[in-house]
This record gives sequence, structure tokens and C-alpha cells, in this order.
Amino acid sequence: QSPVAGAFFSYTSNVDAHWLTAGFGQHEVHEIHGNCETWQCATRGGCEAVTTSGSPRRFCGRWPAPPGHRFKVDDESRQAEEGPPLAPAAGVPGTGEPRDAQAFESNWPKCVTCGERARPAVLMFGDSSYVSDLPSEERFEEWRTSVANLAGVHAYRVCILEVGCGGNVTTVRMQTESFLEELRNADVDATLVRI
Repeated sequence: QSPVAGAFFSYTSNVDAHWLTAGFGQHEVHEIHGNCETWQCATRGGCEAVTTSGSPRRFCGRWPAPPGHRFKVDDESRQAEEGPPLAPAAGVPGTGEPRDAQAFESNWPKCVTCGERARPAVLMFGDSSYVSDLPSEERFEEWRTSVANLAGVHAYRVCILEVGCGGNVTTVRMQTESFLEELRNADVDATLVRI
């Protein structure tokens, strides 16, 4: 059985994978704009792969970048041209997709399914080809519902801590305010602290 989050959960708009590299588990973090350590096919809407039976199937997944891969960047132009990377990856993403082993062989990562270009799974403004992390989103919603239920049953006090959220990208602010309102409407003693 998969682990579940306890009293704490990070809902973050940062794309640096900080919470995961700091030791938090996947079950305790929802990176709403993705992270630069995860990749997806650059083809809008995902790509098509041919199954062993010969029929096509859609793949709209995300996969982790294996450790060690370093891009070779030209010192003058600051561009990463196609060719060998500065340092090869120390493994493969491990997706089981047909082109898994070739995904990080070059300076331009390739899709593990179709072999076309890959891109970081990071949401950009106006980005219609971003692949959301639906399992992570579902884990957050389950945690949020559990906290509201437990706090109501046991009269727990809930503190929502919002750190470093500005007024330009308000996704996290809207989420914390929504959660606070939901808790208060359920007669839960809840506080939102903004830092």
C-alpha cells in the first residue's frame, strides 16, 4: 500500500523540486506547476506509440530525469546544441516505454515513447501542452478532505502556512484562501498565516 501524508503537506508553485530533494515523499507534495526534474513529450497533447499488437495508443505521461545528465551549453551563445551531453545520465527513466533507454542519450532529451523531443514538465504561461501530475493532485485533494474530516470530528485546530506567495501568480493564495473558507464553513478552528 502506498504511503499517505500525515499532518503536513506541501502545495507549491515552485518548479525546482526542492521539497522532494529535501526529503519529503511524493505523497506529501503537490507541485502545481510541475518541476524541472520531470519530463514529458513536447508534442501537444501527448504522442502516439504503436503497441506490440500493432495498434496505436496515446501516451501523455511524465517521467523523471535520471541522475547525472548534464547539458552541454556553448559558452558564447549560451545555447545547448543537439549532440552528446556534457555528462551522460547514470541510468534510464525506468518507465518501461519503448524508447526509455534513448531518452537522455543526447543533449536534447527525447520522449520515452515516440522518440521526438521532450521538454521539462513545467507549466508556462499559455501552455496548452503541459501534462498535469494527476496522481499528485488526487493525493492533495484526498489529504485536504481528510484534514477537514479529522479536524471536524476531533476538534483539531488547523494552521495553513503560506510562505513567499506574491500577488503576481496567485494560484497558491487562492488555494489557501479556499481551504481556509472550507474549514471555517465546517466549524473548524482554522488560521491562515502568510509570511
